[in-house]
Amino acid sequence: MSPAWLVAAVVALGHAAGDEVRAGGLSLPEAESSLRTATLALLGAHRMPPAPDARGSREPGPRQAGRTVA
Repeated sequence: MSPAWLVAAVVALGHAAGDEVRAGGLSLPEAESSLRTATLALLGAHRMPPAPDARGSREPGPRQAGRTVA
């Protein structure tokens, strides 16, 4: 895949995440997590630990616990 295609795909993922938040389908933290996971998968990166939340914890919050994000 060309770099230009990958950039376009990541931008499209970002727009899709924003659309889901505006439509009420995902909370902002869920959209951020989904975008991060999908972008890493698209780019062929290995699974990364979740980003720290506002408290600095890397533990999933109650809304993320047990949720699989594509």
